[in-house]
Amino acid sequence: MSVRAFYDELAPLYHLVYDDWETSVARQDAALASLIDEYWGADAHAVLDAALGIGTQALGFSQEPSVSQGRISPPVL
Repeated sequence: MSVRAFYDELAPLYHLVYDDWETSVARQDAALASLIDEYWGADAHAVLDAALGIGTQALGFSQEPSVSQGRISPPVL
């Protein structure tokens, strides 16, 4: 099975990955914000999420930093 085929089949099931979506988004946002601040400082204003999936990590960055996203599986769009 190709990587694209794998994610095409998984895409409709992403919503089942987390029991509490909002809590997961907030938790991952806090963890990533901490790492970004630690490694790139508070002046970091752009993030490239090259492994977007359904955007769980990117959703937390609704204001800053700005997030550019890309994905391999069109069914998630």
